[in-house]
Amino acid sequence: MAVYFVTGKLGSGKTLSAVYKIKEYLMQGRKVATNLNISLTGMFGYHAKNINLVRIPDKPNLMDLDAIGKGNLSYDESLNGLLVLDECGTWFNSRSWADKSRQELINWFAHARKLGWDILFLVQSLHVVDKQSRLMFAEHVVYCRRTDRLRVPYIHWVLQLVTLGRFQMPKIHLAIVKYGDSPTALVTDRWVYQGSPLYAAYDTKQQFSDFYSHGAFCVLPPHYYVLKRAQINVGFFMRLTKIYFKRAKRLSLVLAGILLCLIGQFFYQKYAPVMSKETGILLTNITIDSAITHGNQTHYQFKTPSGVVSEQVLIQDGITVTPVSACQARLTLRGVSYDIAC
Repeated sequence: MAVYFVTGKLGSGKTLSAVYKIKEYLMQGRKVATNLNISLTGMFGYHAKNINLVRIPDKPNLMDLDAIGKGNLSYDESLNGLLVLDECGTWFNSRSWADKSRQELINWFAHARKLGWDILFLVQSLHVVDKQSRLMFAEHVVYCRRTDRLRVPYIHWVLQLVTLGRFQMPKIHLAIVKYGDSPTALVTDRWVYQGSPLYAAYDTKQQFSDFYSHGAFCVLPPHYYVLKRAQINVGFFMRLTKIYFKRAKRLSLVLAGILLCLIGQFFYQKYAPVMSKETGILLTNITIDSAITHGNQTHYQFKTPSGVVSEQVLIQDGITVTPVSACQARLTLRGVSYDIAC
C-alpha cells in the first residue's frame, strides 16, 4: 500500500497529476474514490462502460469513508483501489489535529492498507501538514513542476530575442516522487504527462465546501445514459409505425387514409399526362418536326410515335397550339399545357 502527499504551488498541476493517476487506475479496472468532480465523458468518451468511480463529499467524515467499502478484496496489493483527497491542508494542520472528528479520520487512514486503498493527499506544501501526520503517513512525497515555467540559463534569453519574445517551453508536467518527507530523500519514480488531454476530465474551478449536500455515491458510466444513434433500417421504421399506431384510434386512422387517397387522386388528375381521345397521342410524346413562319404567324409539323401530323390534325382533336418560337410551342388540352420543342 502506498500513501502519497502530492505537493506544489498554485497552478503547478497537483490536481492534474491526481487525475492522471485516477485515469491510470480506472483503465486497469481498479476502484477509485475521490472528492474531485471527475467527468468520465471527458476522460474516456461516450462509450465507457466498466468504470468503478465513487464520488465522496468535499470534506468526508468517517461515515463517508466507511461507505466506500474496500478498494481491493484480494491480498494482491497491485490491485489496490485509489483514494484521492484534495485540499487536505485544512485537515492535517495543527489547528484541526485535536478535532475529535478528524481523529476518527486519522484512525481510518491508519488502517487503509487493510481495506485495500492507495491514498493521494493533495496539499500545497508539506509544511502545512502537522508533524505527527507527516511522520505517520508521508511515505512518498510528490513534487509537481511545469516545464513551461522553467528558464534555461544563457539559452532562454537568446531564444526570446530570436523569436521576438514568443518563445516558451512546452507545457509538460513533471511529478517527482521521493521516498520520505526529506528534500534529500531518494527519488523512486517520475510521472511525466501532458495536461491538455486531461483538462476536460475534471472541473478546474471546483470549490470545496464544508456543507456538501450529498453523501458518497457511484458515478454512472457514460455508456448507460448517453443517447445512442438509432440504426435507420426496416426494423426502425416498423418500430416507429407501431409506436404511432398504438397512440392513434382506429377511426382516426381510417379517416386519415381516406383523406390521403382523395388528395392523391386530386393531384393525379391535375398533373397526369393528357391523351388526345381521337388520335390516342400523349402530348408528352409530341415534338416539333418542322416549322414555317409567315410574318407573325408560325405553322408547325409535329412528329408523333405514329408519324408526322400537321397542326390542323391536333386542332381538330381539341388541342390548342400556341407558337412560342420556330423551335418551341405550347400545346393545351383540357386546361393542361405542355411545352414541346424540336
